[in-house]
Amino acid sequence: SIARRVNANVVIHGHTHLPRFLYEDGIYIINPGSATGVKSGEIKETIKSISILEISESLKVRL
Repeated sequence: SIARRVNANVVIHGHTHLPRFLYEDGIYIINPGSATGVKSGEIKETIKSISILEISESLKVRL
């Protein structure tokens, strides 16, 4: 994966507008979701969400 090639510890992505937080093979994978609750331009609302990352000696993520 690209994350391994560039030695990344954290990957933050979007596109799906669905919140998720995974830890796989030493890499945190975070999708903050949708702050407006809209998914892919649809009128139908989904869960409104954001992610807050606190980075210091360790990583703390709140979805």
